Amino acid sequence: MAQQLCKMRTHKACGRGIYANTDIKPGKVLHQSEPFVYALREECADSHCHACFKAIVDVDRCKVCTKCNKVRYCSEACYSKAAAVHDLECELFQSLGDKRNLTPTMLLMLRWWFKSGKNGSSPCATTKMLSDHGTRIMDDAKKSKEFQLIIDGMTHIIRSHLLDASQCNDSTEFDRIHSLLSSYLFKISTNVFSITNDDLDVIGIGLYPGAALFNHSCSPNAVAVFEGANLVVRSIQAIKEKDAICIAYIDLDGDSTSRRNKLRDSYFFDCFCDRCGDSQKPSTAADNQEDNQYDAKSKSLIVRGDDLEKVWRTTYKPLAEDVHKYAHKAYLARLDGCPSTPKSTQATKTFHENFQQLRTFQLDLIDQQLFSCALECAKFLQGAYEYVYGQCHPVTAQNLHVIVKLMTHTMDAQSNIREVCALTQKCVTATSIARGDEHPISKEVRGKLMELQSVAGRC
Repeated sequence: MAQQLCKMRTHKACGRGIYANTDIKPGKVLHQSEPFVYALREECADSHCHACFKAIVDVDRCKVCTKCNKVRYCSEACYSKAAAVHDLECELFQSLGDKRNLTPTMLLMLRWWFKSGKNGSSPCATTKMLSDHGTRIMDDAKKSKEFQLIIDGMTHIIRSHLLDASQCNDSTEFDRIHSLLSSYLFKISTNVFSITNDDLDVIGIGLYPGAALFNHSCSPNAVAVFEGANLVVRSIQAIKEKDAICIAYIDLDGDSTSRRNKLRDSYFFDCFCDRCGDSQKPSTAADNQEDNQYDAKSKSLIVRGDDLEKVWRTTYKPLAEDVHKYAHKAYLARLDGCPSTPKSTQATKTFHENFQQLRTFQLDLIDQQLFSCALECAKFLQGAYEYVYGQCHPVTAQNLHVIVKLMTHTMDAQSNIREVCALTQKCVTATSIARGDEHPISKEVRGKLMELQSVAGRC
């Protein structure tokens, strides 16, 4: 753990986790690690380096494996770095040929196998502490069927292509391989991280045993971000000594019921964090009255049309205003020491549904180059981002970045220089805390702020 700011401890109520050794300020690096095993999404296999996961700028000049013609690298250095692992799987890729249908999860299993020595005979110490919910997974009929297909398929591939002929028909060896691959898959399923690029698009998955020790909260005080394929956990809130350091395992854009269902289905636990703790309490008459008012305003959200600007003005903008008001009210309640989130009423559910759809509609507006409408939408949603994710979460910082770019693109900066400077400063702070001062986006917005401040000085 970075500079021993935190370490693993076992708590009676919460179990094993990472806890602060001292008071920690926002923006501190708490953990850094390279992936134990990792794989690109199939959609990114031709556009990203298979070693560092950075986008390949010049496809014609990238290094392609001449044997399997399946993997690409952005440089000779990345090719050399990945050679030790790829040389082992390359022959298999050639053998499988057009029949190669390995998903990213299957590639993680395969690469874990190769890292475990000849025939998977040397277990990796770094993965021993990873949680394994195999019993619960196999007790679920649907999951059991899906997992069994993957395990059987990988067992067949390894027996057919990677074992000596004398081992192929050995029933004891079959059972050992099957058991080993089952363990790999069970641990991958509940410990894997989605690897994202600078735009927060998922480009792959990876297993980071050290980072997997951080527990979950729907009000996280830390966040996992990626620099290529390397993972960095950074604090996004002030953390007191001995406090648990938590990240979010899922997207927080959902009401407490949907979040709990996702966590129970994927990670096999019930969340009782501050945001989820009151979700089981019955709603009051006042809550129900608020539900009816808010729900009535949300019914037209599903209306779509070709004239997006008209749809924005007549349908989405009023709902964006409602989302903004709801988030502002809930955020103030949180600052006043009330529960972090309203009870899981229909109003809360509707707020999250509208927020999700407005985020998508904002992208539609940008795609159609309706930048003024997109700017209005982004501004209305900023309060919701801060309420749902926190002020310095990468997702919140990303929306601020969009607002700054749209403002400088759609209007005369001098006429709104104070507002533009204030929002850009806010973006600089949030991005630097979430990603670090040296991140390309942090440098970009810091440069934009200096430029705007120069303009302001001439006004």
